[in-house]
Amino acid sequence: TKAISILENALRGSEPRVVCQYIEVLEPKWQNAIEGYLGGARFNIVVDPIFEADAAKLVTQKYRLKAKVVQGSLANMLIAFVTTC
Repeated sequence: TKAISILENALRGSEPRVVCQYIEVLEPKWQNAIEGYLGGARFNIVVDPIFEADAAKLVTQKYRLKAKVVQGSLANMLIAFVTTC
């Protein structure tokens, strides 16, 4: 996405990724349930926690994109929950 490219270039080391890149549903019967649970959050951008504030400002204020940036540690908790399903 445009936001990922911006963050990769402007904040080296922030390691931006979209939440859905971290999740692999191993049981097809759970696919719809997991996607429903995550909703639009599956498109949030995860960055290293030390870059969260700068990444959020850069994406939403400077470039006025609607992408949501979350810190990696919070996203990891969500991913850990989903992968136990």
